[in-house]
Amino acid sequence: MDCPNCGVYNPEDRDHCWRCGTELPKQVERKRRDPQASARTWLYVAVGVMVLVTLLRMCGVSVPGMGGAPDATGCAPQLRSVAQLAAAFAGFC
Repeated sequence: MDCPNCGVYNPEDRDHCWRCGTELPKQVERKRRDPQASARTWLYVAVGVMVLVTLLRMCGVSVPGMGGAPDATGCAPQLRSVAQLAAAFAGFC
């Protein structure tokens, strides 16, 4: 830390400047970021995406990069949009 009066470097454990004797300002302790909190957030995002993709595939919506979920005959249905999914569920009511 540099002295605010004379500008000379002082070690962090000093209370007064070794050159001019001026009292040095107290260091504010910085909070450290918790690396596990960031990892936990990404884990929740990954699990959420996996659950969403699984639910969409169970409902018959084709997810890009993955085939459609097979139906009872073993064939993948060709529902391509949420509107088609809503229309399919409207027929059940």
